[in-house]
Amino acid sequence: MANFRHHKRKEESNQDKRLGVIRYLALFFLLLVVIKLFFLQVINYDLYAKAAENRHNIFLDLWPNRGQIYFQDLKNPDSPVPAALNKEVYTVVVDPKVVKETKQDVVVLTQVLSKKLDVLEKEVLDKINKENSRYEIIKKKVSVDTVEELKLEKLSGVFFDAEPARYYPEKTLAAQELGYLGYNNQNLPKGFYGVEGYFNELLSGVPGFLSTEKDAHGGW
Repeated sequence: MANFRHHKRKEESNQDKRLGVIRYLALFFLLLVVIKLFFLQVINYDLYAKAAENRHNIFLDLWPNRGQIYFQDLKNPDSPVPAALNKEVYTVVVDPKVVKETKQDVVVLTQVLSKKLDVLEKEVLDKINKENSRYEIIKKKVSVDTVEELKLEKLSGVFFDAEPARYYPEKTLAAQELGYLGYNNQNLPKGFYGVEGYFNELLSGVPGFLSTEKDAHGGW
């Protein structure tokens, strides 16, 4: 009988030890969870909040078209003469991964781009074959007419990035008085010299900002 009571007390003691270990482990993991939540919600809150915001929202800078410049004909003041206008040009880009995935005929693609854009076939082919690139510029400042011709070819992996360009209809007439449009250190359009430079702030306009939410498909 004494041996039975001793054995029972020993089992109860071992059970208490096991329960104690479990309690300590539970407290330890609970402490880890609390520390993790503290870092997520307090220490790194701004970082994760920003990441979540970027995942669900779209932020875009909206740049106004640059103001156009006209000469006034003193003999015919109601018919101003255009001196500096805006026109849209394009950068033609190839995504090598899309070309490969869609099994676009590389020979045809190379020949068409080379002929339409007046670029050497080797240069085009070297860019199409770049394995770890998603954005290869084939040519900049391509006219609208040329882009429309390329679109008719229905080439997979070829994209067109529109960008504004300055156009001076009278070529070099009054070039010193007009100045010219270039880019500053932030790669933003800026007028230099003449009217373009002196009235740069007025001609540039005021940029805007777009903030909107993405839909379930990533659109807006």
